[in-house]
Amino acid sequence: MSEQLNNVNERLARLELVMELVPDIVKSTRSALKVLGDVATAVDDLAAGQSEIASQVGGVASRVGDLQQAIADTEQTFKETRDEIIEGIRDLEIHLATIEERLATLEDEL
Repeated sequence: MSEQLNNVNERLARLELVMELVPDIVKSTRSALKVLGDVATAVDDLAAGQSEIASQVGGVASRVGDLQQAIADTEQTFKETRDEIIEGIRDLEIHLATIEERLATLEDEL
């Protein structure tokens, strides 16, 4: 019987130790949960930041596309203007040749 009593006393002593540790365990668990909550908030903030960055990248890509189109339009305008200038120069050369012919004819007549 005394052996059983010793076993019971040992178990009670262990239970008392566990009971002393429970508040610390609860406190540690709460701290860990708070840290996990902070981590979850940080992850949410990072996700929102990534979303904003993706949005900004999309905006930049759109602007780059607009700039590429503007460059292509400008190149086309330059080509058309260059072609018009070349055509104008050819017309002037023809008129100059005609004027030179008339001058030569007038010189011959004089």
